[in-house]
Amino acid sequence: MKTKQLAATALIAGVLERVVWNVLRPTSHVPGEAFNVASALASGRGFADAYRAGQGATAHLLPISPLIAGGVYRAFAGHELIAEGILALWSISLVMGTYLMGFKLAKEMGCRTWARLAALFFACIVPPYLAQESADFRVWEGGLALFLAILTVLRVVQLDR
Repeated sequence: MKTKQLAATALIAGVLERVVWNVLRPTSHVPGEAFNVASALASGRGFADAYRAGQGATAHLLPISPLIAGGVYRAFAGHELIAEGILALWSISLVMGTYLMGFKLAKEMGCRTWARLAALFFACIVPPYLAQESADFRVWEGGLALFLAILTVLRVVQLDR
């Protein structure tokens, strides 16, 4: 198989593993401040209530991930399973995108193909933080931050070359 086909196989296997994990272990309503803010946004209370309902406005979190989650919760109000499924796919996509950018970054830095593929397969098939990759990043900014960070490093390396 060619390198692109092997990389695609690793990514697809990683996505399937995380989807199956979500189906077998439902993790709706990831607890914490980000979920509380997303819930407040979904119910029209604004960017608020990070620690408890009725607390009021907060500047405790970065806005992007709770805004995305709150928008999905609002759009699919009453359809929790659909909302959680969409957000799980968002979370998984961020993680797989991060691994793909890492794969490309390793190529730019001159790593051998077998080493890049081995690292990609390992990250996809033996996830070190399955719960975070599949669930927590639905509302928390860690997945988005990591994706944007590695994308930035990749672009800097490409520009430097």
